[in-house]
Amino acid sequence: MNSIVDYCRQPRVARAQKRLAITYTEMAASNTLATRTKTSKVWEHFSLDTANKKITCKVCKAELAYHGSTSVMHEHLKRKHVGQLNETESDSPR
Repeated sequence: MNSIVDYCRQPRVARAQKRLAITYTEMAASNTLATRTKTSKVWEHFSLDTANKKITCKVCKAELAYHGSTSVMHEHLKRKHVGQLNETESDSPR
């Protein structure tokens, strides 16, 4: 019970920093990127290598850096594979 009371007495910022520190520690320990459901249609044309933070185009086998968004993939399809872009136009980045 004391730990709950002590926790509630901490300033809100301190509590948030403690939660973030735990999250970052857990992510570093697992050594992987956070995974979410891939809803963008561009993922049909790319595969993700989480260990190296790279994506690979399934059409031309080009390796691109992955920073957590699909913008690079959309641009690659638009510039290098115009025919493939028509399939993903409805799912453009916002």
